[in-house]
Amino acid sequence: MQTTVRRVHFKSVCDALKSIALAMPGMPGVFVGESPRVGVLILPDGHNPGMLEELCLAAIQIYPDLQCVDEYFKCIHQQAKRQPNNLAKARVHAWLASQVEPDKRLGEAAEIGYLPWDSPAFDLLKKFLQAL
Repeated sequence: MQTTVRRVHFKSVCDALKSIALAMPGMPGVFVGESPRVGVLILPDGHNPGMLEELCLAAIQIYPDLQCVDEYFKCIHQQAKRQPNNLAKARVHAWLASQVEPDKRLGEAAEIGYLPWDSPAFDLLKKFLQAL
């Protein structure tokens, strides 16, 4: 299932690249073309379906306060009988809301150092960007 999801997402991106006459890489993580160079990396880790927020959650797993966020959503589910449509996004937003500056969006939070850039969770992304 996960491999199929990755292939579908990769094919979708390649179809979009083709529709605007850009080079299409043969596989994720590889760059092709010269000007511009084109590469595709399917987040969160090239193996599992997901999104940027799941990559960030993998990085902040080291922080014990993330357990508080999980307890919060467990309580909401028990008391209100509901869960967010996108739990990964909701978990990241709740964790960000608990920071010293709670009004930061994910990109802003990354810029001011809330995310541990030395986390192995970011290694694949760093390698991809360095290959540019």
